[in-house]
Amino acid sequence: MIEVFRLARAEFKDSLWSGEGGLHVDGRWHTPGKRIVYTAQSLSLAQLEVLVHIADRRLIPPLAYASASIPDTMRIAAIEPTALPADWRRFAPYSATTQRLGMKWLMEMPTAVLKVPSAVSETEWNFLLNPAHTDFKGVKTSVSKDFYMDPRVPSQWTGRLSHARWAPTRPARTSCGASALLARHRREVLDHRRSGEERAHLGTPLREGRRAAKSHRMIFERRPLDP
Repeated sequence: MIEVFRLARAEFKDSLWSGEGGLHVDGRWHTPGKRIVYTAQSLSLAQLEVLVHIADRRLIPPLAYASASIPDTMRIAAIEPTALPADWRRFAPYSATTQRLGMKWLMEMPTAVLKVPSAVSETEWNFLLNPAHTDFKGVKTSVSKDFYMDPRVPSQWTGRLSHARWAPTRPARTSCGASALLARHRREVLDHRRSGEERAHLGTPLREGRRAAKSHRMIFERRPLDP
């Protein structure tokens, strides 16, 4: 038994398995005009597949999820990543190759399920379901439930975190940035001494360079992780 998951806007919670969306909009594996249901091998992958389509994570709409069980006896077609062109993961527009392969599967209906690689997580899989196939009735679907996104997800990906204790720092970048600043100042001072020329922008003593580097380090230590 293979369990797959579907996550979508809560307004469509009563029609998660209808595939109606495929009639109106395109996707990576289809063009408009055919019913198709996109599912993921795990709920976390389904969540990731939704997040990549939301530009501002602070505006995540209410979501609902459901699962489906595919019997071991059901035939499943598969498309391997090695059979796809190098640009198959592109977005806007989607790859014409992936859409052609998906539409070919929908039109010829060899199986009710098509296993395809995830463009978001290349080592994981999505499962496409064809509601028009006679074997689709063998897929056992669950009742949809409300899905609550962890509140830290939108905060981490759009800007500053709301709580300082959740704000990670970048010690490696801090050390590197301060060291680079100090090393650059030393090189400039040495160049100035060797050349014997008067350079207005090198009037600061070396100890001031160290002080600036220390200040630079403190700024990075207090700065939350950038989006």
